[in-house]
Amino acid sequence: MPLPRPSSVLPIVLMLVAVAPAAHAQRHSERDSERHTPPWERRSSATFAIGGAGLYTGVRDSDVGRVRDGYGFDVHAAVGVSAFALAGGYQRTVQSLRDTDTDVTLQGPYVEPRLALASGGNFTPYLTGRVAFLRQRVSGDVVSVSNATRTSVGGGLGMLVALGPAVHLDLTAQYTRFDVRQDTRHGDGALLRAGMVFGFDRWGR
Repeated sequence: MPLPRPSSVLPIVLMLVAVAPAAHAQRHSERDSERHTPPWERRSSATFAIGGAGLYTGVRDSDVGRVRDGYGFDVHAAVGVSAFALAGGYQRTVQSLRDTDTDVTLQGPYVEPRLALASGGNFTPYLTGRVAFLRQRVSGDVVSVSNATRTSVGGGLGMLVALGPAVHLDLTAQYTRFDVRQDTRHGDGALLRAGMVFGFDRWGR
């Protein structure tokens, strides 16, 4: 089989040399465009996630002022499109009153909208809000308000840290405001979350 003459191969080599940088530049241009486009302007299909977290909560009641910081948990499911997500779940925390053997349990459903901000690498920061409808149960040697309903409204900043495909560490810090129905008491405090989220492989990125 005769070998091709150099004069016939040279135009092909020159064409490849000319086309390769252009293709490489186009790929980089597409990546840069996606990287610098704000998450809320990107278009993506819906993604889903489930998760759970441990809670640290502090409530300062303006009338009583004796509620200690407490601990608990929450579980949730969420759907996200582009940079927006909506989670719904259940939370439960247990606190105690100072100088007594009385526990205060707050538990009930909540909804939490989220907005992803510009991400960097494996980190996706997001703004978050939360509205919870909590049943308060007081048990112990002192009973002040039993079976009252608290409406909790709050907001703050969170961050998803990718640990693997569709596996994230979820960290959140929120300010919360409580109201007690059938009563005049109000309270505010902080809610800290640390947990895991499974899903949301490309949410906000």
